[in-house]
Amino acid sequence: MYEHLIESINSSEISLESSIFKLFLSLVLGGIVGIERKRKGQMAGVRTFALICMGSTLAMIVSAYIPIIYNLKVGDPARVAAQVISGVGFLGAGAILQNKGSIRGLTTAAGIWIVAALGLAIGVGLYWIAIITTAFILFTLIRLERYEHQVMSERSAKSIQIVVRSLKINTVDMSQIFKNYNIAVHDILLEYNYETQTAIITFDVLVKKSTDFEALFSEMKSVYPLISVQLRNEIN
Repeated sequence: MYEHLIESINSSEISLESSIFKLFLSLVLGGIVGIERKRKGQMAGVRTFALICMGSTLAMIVSAYIPIIYNLKVGDPARVAAQVISGVGFLGAGAILQNKGSIRGLTTAAGIWIVAALGLAIGVGLYWIAIITTAFILFTLIRLERYEHQVMSERSAKSIQIVVRSLKINTVDMSQIFKNYNIAVHDILLEYNYETQTAIITFDVLVKKSTDFEALFSEMKSVYPLISVQLRNEIN
């Protein structure tokens, strides 16, 4: 009985046993990746990743089954795979949150994309490839994160947002102030409010742990008519 089950699972032909095994494996592997994301406090967690992985697997099973049931000589499962990968991009975009220049969820969006590809691999019977890929995903999300923190322990990503009582702002001068404090500016978002005659500027920066923000903000205040300053962490 077990030999027949193993043979059915490993067979290239579509059967109830192999389909159930594929869906179960995609549920497990997708859920494992989802657990790691939920551990980081992301909105997309176990259920989301498990459903995405199972959905991709089911799409491949249906794509391979249609030519059989309708006696079609030509079938192209690759078309379904392409549609899954492009369609899951909308889910990934939904996982990316942007709040006035502060971006969160890029890693989760990438996880959604690769979990969809994981489901496709399971759908075509590449079980060991899917399992090994899951191990690599966890290694990337967990171990490389620790390594990244160790390497970049002296610097961390921050978002500094200022509100200024003027529409005439020279961001080059502001960047020079950051440079004086050894702060690297990666991106600048500038918004104008013509009704209130104020400007909102968001700087995505890399700062050292020893950065004296009180002195930084005081110098910024002495140069520009600041209304408020906000400091936020950048989290993926």
